[in-house]
Amino acid sequence: MLEHTVVTDKAVAPTCEKTGLTEGSHCSACNTVIEEQSVIPAKQHQYGSVVTTPTCKDKGYTTYTCTDCGDSYRAYYTDRTSDHDYSSAVTKLPTCTEEGVKTFTCSVCGDKYTESIDMIEHTPAEAVKENEKPATCTAKGSYDSVVYCSECNTELSRDTKELEIVDHTPATDKAVAPTCEQTGLTEGSHCSVCGVILVAQNTINAKGHTPVTDKAVPATFKAAGKTEGSHCSTCGKILVAQKAVAKLGSPSLSKVTAGKKQFKATWKSVKSIDGYQIQYSTDKNFKKGNKTVTVKGYKATSKAVTKLAAKKKYYVRIRGYKKINGKNQYSAWSKSKAVTTKK
Repeated sequence: MLEHTVVTDKAVAPTCEKTGLTEGSHCSACNTVIEEQSVIPAKQHQYGSVVTTPTCKDKGYTTYTCTDCGDSYRAYYTDRTSDHDYSSAVTKLPTCTEEGVKTFTCSVCGDKYTESIDMIEHTPAEAVKENEKPATCTAKGSYDSVVYCSECNTELSRDTKELEIVDHTPATDKAVAPTCEQTGLTEGSHCSVCGVILVAQNTINAKGHTPVTDKAVPATFKAAGKTEGSHCSTCGKILVAQKAVAKLGSPSLSKVTAGKKQFKATWKSVKSIDGYQIQYSTDKNFKKGNKTVTVKGYKATSKAVTKLAAKKKYYVRIRGYKKINGKNQYSAWSKSKAVTTKK
């Protein structure tokens, strides 16, 4: 008979939950058990515990872990969460028109909630004037005193104020000096706003003219003259107008008639002169040997010149004269005429 071929059946170590086996053996050929394996009982778990404390978010629990196999389980506490650890911060400042916001945040879990912050009071600004109607010297005035919030411009109050009538505003009415013909006025005043007379102006009588004589200017043979007149020495107004006087006329020979040792000069009379001068000469240019005969009175129209040489040619001319301011003034000589005396 053949021997068994022995094969070892390895021991199996027990675990916390499963039984183990001792070492044994059997024949690999016939499978006969040579040494039977015995059952080793399970060891049971050897648990160690770790406590996880509760928070404001999660329940607390104890973790039990087997030191041999590592099996673990948790035992939770019932309703054992802790309170949140909140800190607060103002996340929106309140104004006079909107509430503010305070935010509470848990430092542990980040949980948040908010609370409103009451609106703050308005901040009154300095009162301003609106709808102003100035007072005058004839009517009261008024204005609205309005207070607004300096932050949001909300109207906080409105009060209508009355303004008393103001004094008149004097404006000077200047004095008007009287003239020679027109009345004047004393100084006065009126209100420049409403026009009421404050100080009445009184009338000042006209002064009347102060006559000054404008002396007559005698006419001459060269220039016209003027009659006497007058004007006011104050205002210069002409009181008596001076009239123009024509300049003195100059006579001219009409003809010269020859006679026996004489000639007769004839002319037309010239008014406003005192007389005539007749000049004759044997020199055509009257450079030498001139003789002059005076005829008084402007009415004379002829003059005979006698005692001349017979059959002598003479040149004759005439001019007028007039005494002005005590001195004779003479016109220019007329054109000459030639005449030959008779025997």
